[in-house]
Amino acid sequence: MGITTKIVAEIVLGFLVFAGVLIATGAGQFFIDLANAGFGKYRGGPAKVSIVASAFFGSLSGSIFSNIAGTGSITIPTMKKVGYPPHYAGAIEACASTGGVVMPPVMGAIAFVMAITIGVDYATVMVAAILPSALFYFGLILQVDAYAARKGLVGMKTRKPALGPRGDEARLALPAGHDLSGLGPALYAVGILRPVVRQCADDRAELPATRDHDDACAQSLKTLRQVGTLVTQTAAIILPIAFVVSALTITGVTGSMTSGLVALGGDNVYLVIALGVLACFIMGMAGLAIVAYIFLAVTLAPAIIEIGGLNTVAVHFFIVYYAMLSVITPPVGAAAFLAATIAGAKPMLTSFTAMRLGVVIYFVPLFFLFQPALVLQGDLTPLIYVLPSIIIGITLLSGGLEGYLLGVGMVRPWLRLPLGIAGFAFSFPGLTTTLIAGVASAVLVAVIWRDNRNGVVAVP
Repeated sequence: MGITTKIVAEIVLGFLVFAGVLIATGAGQFFIDLANAGFGKYRGGPAKVSIVASAFFGSLSGSIFSNIAGTGSITIPTMKKVGYPPHYAGAIEACASTGGVVMPPVMGAIAFVMAITIGVDYATVMVAAILPSALFYFGLILQVDAYAARKGLVGMKTRKPALGPRGDEARLALPAGHDLSGLGPALYAVGILRPVVRQCADDRAELPATRDHDDACAQSLKTLRQVGTLVTQTAAIILPIAFVVSALTITGVTGSMTSGLVALGGDNVYLVIALGVLACFIMGMAGLAIVAYIFLAVTLAPAIIEIGGLNTVAVHFFIVYYAMLSVITPPVGAAAFLAATIAGAKPMLTSFTAMRLGVVIYFVPLFFLFQPALVLQGDLTPLIYVLPSIIIGITLLSGGLEGYLLGVGMVRPWLRLPLGIAGFAFSFPGLTTTLIAGVASAVLVAVIWRDNRNGVVAVP
């Protein structure tokens, strides 16, 4: 039945089992406790806890929706308690869970699928994902921090999490081994994770010895039910796509689609990329980035590489990132809608807010497509000047979007749009745009600094 089903059977299945065990055994609470210990006490702490916990959980599970279910049910109510509006809390969780799919060190199943498709080792894919995912989460944390500063939201009391048999040690397993492929790593992790989290749960609840057996049976049934739900739902989405991909490959239509994209683009790499973004978005509407990636890796990627001569790893990451956009972008926004349901918020409002919070994910793929040093490919010298400009640009953009510039202060409403535009232009990896935007940004920052020094406060 083709490469799609092969990948599902040999790789995705193991990670679905792992995700199910993570949820059923309460590992979501473990990651929340861990993030809470480090970030909960700072302003807007619950939002930062949500971001960090979802990054950890998503990296292991590789599933956006199980991530939202596993952590969002805890973090979203907490964010609402400290003052984040329901739609904002849901949007934060949706964005954070989406980014977890491409968060090293594990990245879920999609990293292994990409390694097999490109023909490189897993370490290459993992290393390439470091900077893009770090930039995405950097922008997300800056925005929630700016919102908290503008609204005067505080942190919360933190407690030391129970991380081991006696609350003083953690041994959560990561998929690891000499051969990082196939079902093995995920299933090994399941085998180690189950008893560890089980013991942690026993210690926290201080269950009487007479209840151990009954509790173990209930926990096992809960785990099986959770795994079964994830496997059947995922199979229902992926297997029909497997028939389509196999048919396209066997009949040779894949080559025709590639040629068609090139012809539509008129040998213009920018137009082909624009069509590619649209294709990624449409394919991603199914809500499973891995399905969109498998399909587009054999249809779209060759066209972009052929006409633009671009780096192979960068092109494949470009597809993954834009395929993920559909889950937070209207009109589908499946991840945002799920988070909105948990938050009790309006789905479309949550989805539009998620777009704003996840703004970095919309343009960073274009940056590393034309500057492969950002995925640590080729000559890394450009990182010396490109990376600082992107970091500063994201800081300015976040300040413009949320009305508070880190280290400077409140931003008046009429300055927010120019500051956001200047931040985007400054982060664009081009010397001319960076220089022009740098001058404009310096002027805007000076005005904002003067406003705050003179007591001119922006309207929240």
